[in-house]
Amino acid sequence: DEILPPDDISEGYDTVGQDQQFSSYHFDYYFDAGKIIAREALRWVDVARAESKVKMMEPEKGNHKLQKYIDDYDKKMAVIKAGGTHKDIGVDDEKQLKMFVARYDGRAGSRKRYLETPYADSGVFLFEGGAYNKAGQRVNADPRARYKLRVIAGLNGKVHEVRQFLKGSSYGRDLGYLKIEGSLDKPSTHEVELQPYLTDRHVSLTVEENKGGVRINGYLSKLGIKDKKPAIWVDRLETEGPFYGDASFFETSYKKVFAKLASNLSKKGKKKKGGKKNKKKKGSGVDKAEEDALAKRFLIEFMREAFRGREPEDSYRKSVFKVYELQRSQDLSVKEALVSPLAMILSSPSFLYLLEDAPVDDGKNVSEVAFANRISHFLWSRSASGALLRDAKAGKLSDPSVLKKHVKAMLKHPNSWALAEGFFSQWVDIERFESIGVDESIHVTFNSSMRRSAKLEVQHFFDAMVKENLSVTKLIDSDFTVVNDLMAYHYGLDSSDKNSGFRKVKLPASSPRGGLLGTMAFLTMGSNGERSSPIIRGALIMEKFLNRKPPPPPPNVPELANASDKPLAVRETIELHRQKAQCASCHSSFDPLGFGLENFDLLGHWRDTETVGNIGKKSGKKKGKKVKALPIRAEGAFPNKQKFKNLDDFRAGLMAHKHLLTRSMAEGLLSYGLGRHVEFADEHALDEICKNEKMGDLIYSIISHPTFKKADQPKETAKSNH
Repeated sequence: DEILPPDDISEGYDTVGQDQQFSSYHFDYYFDAGKIIAREALRWVDVARAESKVKMMEPEKGNHKLQKYIDDYDKKMAVIKAGGTHKDIGVDDEKQLKMFVARYDGRAGSRKRYLETPYADSGVFLFEGGAYNKAGQRVNADPRARYKLRVIAGLNGKVHEVRQFLKGSSYGRDLGYLKIEGSLDKPSTHEVELQPYLTDRHVSLTVEENKGGVRINGYLSKLGIKDKKPAIWVDRLETEGPFYGDASFFETSYKKVFAKLASNLSKKGKKKKGGKKNKKKKGSGVDKAEEDALAKRFLIEFMREAFRGREPEDSYRKSVFKVYELQRSQDLSVKEALVSPLAMILSSPSFLYLLEDAPVDDGKNVSEVAFANRISHFLWSRSASGALLRDAKAGKLSDPSVLKKHVKAMLKHPNSWALAEGFFSQWVDIERFESIGVDESIHVTFNSSMRRSAKLEVQHFFDAMVKENLSVTKLIDSDFTVVNDLMAYHYGLDSSDKNSGFRKVKLPASSPRGGLLGTMAFLTMGSNGERSSPIIRGALIMEKFLNRKPPPPPPNVPELANASDKPLAVRETIELHRQKAQCASCHSSFDPLGFGLENFDLLGHWRDTETVGNIGKKSGKKKGKKVKALPIRAEGAFPNKQKFKNLDDFRAGLMAHKHLLTRSMAEGLLSYGLGRHVEFADEHALDEICKNEKMGDLIYSIISHPTFKKADQPKETAKSNH
């Protein structure tokens, strides 16, 4: 994705083709990306797969640099003690010489003390501003494979839980965190997996203490941690790999097509008895004609696969061949000449969009193969293959038992993660959470690892709902959540199951967590980045859970911060805001909903009181004055005037409207799956689909409904291929 242009989506889902633009700018961007992809694919296509190995790195090997620094400093100090001048040690003047002497203990002395620390000779202690801020390793990468990256580390004695986490990264790519459990005597092993980017030449892992954007001393002070020693000791780093999956179509097709030529060229390259070795001249003779014929055959096979089994138009095929021939006429090798033709195919609308033929019957349905592609792109974000495609070609998908078997198996397969990553991330508008700016100097436990974990928590929660066929009402309330150790720490949950991955955790009976409503990501996106916002949260509840999108604000809305010059509680400020004529009509419907979540602060922590201060204006402790804390009043009402007094009442009220949540989810899934907006004509179909509220059943109801098999219009149609 790092080399692809962004989609220009005005509204709806990124699968809706009619909302997307495809200009000359996009073609140029996709064509350039296609050349990068083709060049890298051809670079690796006939490279033998390497044997998996473990490579270790002992970070304490860097100690010799520390010792060299100390020795150099001591040597210069000896010169000074012997009466040497600033010129003798290479500084500008006597003032700098005095500064050099004054800094001895902080520089050379601190490094000496570090090297004398037990275990410093067999590992490294990580500490910002210390001898080692980070530890890292890198090895050569094969982008076709995955790698396992390991950290063997221990805690430096008794350490506060917030300091037990290491942040992992690879060339700026956030890999998440690792919670260290071992000790100096018995370090523990922690592992992450990494798929290199296409153009990566190396796999790297860099680890450092996981914290926000404030310096370590300020970080510890704000958390009330007095112990400022290094928290984590790294024994060694390991990289294991490469690990390969099944060969791609590109790889298998290329090898199959060019196998005969490779064999012939190998024979022709051998010495004849009593003669010289035959040399193949690039671009000349019979070999060139044979190469070109095979290259065109490979291009045809690749076009068919890229266009999902559709035959390319004769004029298009000729254009691709013409570009190939032009490249060959410039004396390029077959691989070099294939780059631009392959880029043409990868930037073609026939590849970028999921094209569907005209209806195949009087019922205006798409073909079985097109139906299979709809299903596969819906659930797995990829073209149909394997048993699904075979049964589609055999005409078996019209059998409900066969169709249900496929859908059930696909939803339980790991590939259905694409639904959580693609559909649900857009339904819940996770981009809003990612764009919220949180001041890490104030909220010091918040950082990139927590943002990434909070996003993944929401996706894993939905993934569990799909794979376990749970009711959509679990988004309102549930007796479980799906967290990793970092989110468990953030929520104050038991994380005794030591595992850096996400797992389903049963919530205590007294926990306010549960459902999407109890997740940090949803609660933080319902804020302005500085404090919780009942207005934003109310609008989100209205749109997602009650299936009623609030209208955009009028242009003359006054700022909330101008509601009063006096410090007020959030509720009082909003009530003053609603007294404005231009604000009342909209806010009266969704503001009261937002108050139901007011016990959760900006980052989703539970609170019973709030500090008083003007919204949008600086407030807080002033010298000689106390900040007043007021009890939270999580009271409000639903649009039907049904009142609630607290979070439990609020959740019960949403449960009473669960049919609206089911409708919201069904409309979103139908639009995402069909690649078009839901229309008035779909209302009857949605009435039938919404009889199911379990996620798996709801998805099957959509796929098995006649609407999902209908062609969108009499002529050829297209939707975005995501």
